Formats: sequence, structure tokens, C-alpha cells
Amino acid sequence: MQLGLSLGADVPFFVCEQTAWASGIGEQLQPAPVLPSAWYVLVNPKVSVSTAQVYGKLGLTSPGHTTRLPRFPGTIAELVEQLHNDLERVTVAEYPVVAEIKQRLLELGAVGALLSGRGPTGFGVFSSATAAVAAAAALAGFPWKVYAVEPL
Repeated sequence: MQLGLSLGADVPFFVCEQTAWASGIGEQLQPAPVLPSAWYVLVNPKVSVSTAQVYGKLGLTSPGHTTRLPRFPGTIAELVEQLHNDLERVTVAEYPVVAEIKQRLLELGAVGALLSGRGPTGFGVFSSATAAVAAAAALAGFPWKVYAVEPL
């Protein structure tokens, strides 16, 4: 873990090999329950999103509401209920295609959709492999990278 931490604050989390709560700067890990079974469709619109630009427009110096997960989600409905990304509003304003991707994922049966990080990749949460694969196939005609995936 120390080697991972020397490479980056989030590295210990990714080499942990289990679901975990991270605190500190990402190096303090506590085991957490396994996420509910779900499939995801990842959609990348092949645009370049500037990290500096997104964070610069977010207004990190202004006081804001701190969000904490009330509990670890045990069902897909609880997982979707907790989907939130402060960066999404900034990225969507600059790249409307992100909003289009979310809308299409929801129309294709996603029970929830969100931008991943600062983007540009968005994802939809699906309750089955069949639904995720069908949605990915329906998006194949767009000039986007599309993947149906099951988390490890």
C-alpha cells in the first residue's frame, strides 16, 4: 500500500482487490459490503474534456454542501438513488453530447445514468446483461465508443 500511495492518492484503493471505504487522501481503507449485481453501459463520445477547465468552472473555493453516502447500497435502486456528480453540470454545459448520452441510456432502459468523473464518458446502470447488451447494440450506430460491462 505504501508503494501505491507514493504513486498517487487513489492507487491504494485500486490495488485493494475488494470493495472499500476510502478516507484520508485515499490511503485509509476499510472493507465495505459488495455492491449489488448490475451491468453498465459505458459511452465515450470521443471528445477531449479539460480537467483544468472543468474544475476551474466548478467553483471549489465557494462553500458548498458536503455529500456523504448514508449507507452502502444493497440494491440497484439504492445504488441509483445515490448517483451524484458535481462535475456533471459543468461538463454538460460545455459538452451537450454528455446530456444526450445520458438521455439515450435512460430511454434504452438504464435505471440510472451519470457522467463518470469529469467526463467525457457517461454510464448507464442496467439490471441485467441482456438489457445492457441490447442498449449497447442500439448505440452502435453513433460515432461513440460503447461498451457493455459487468463490474469485477
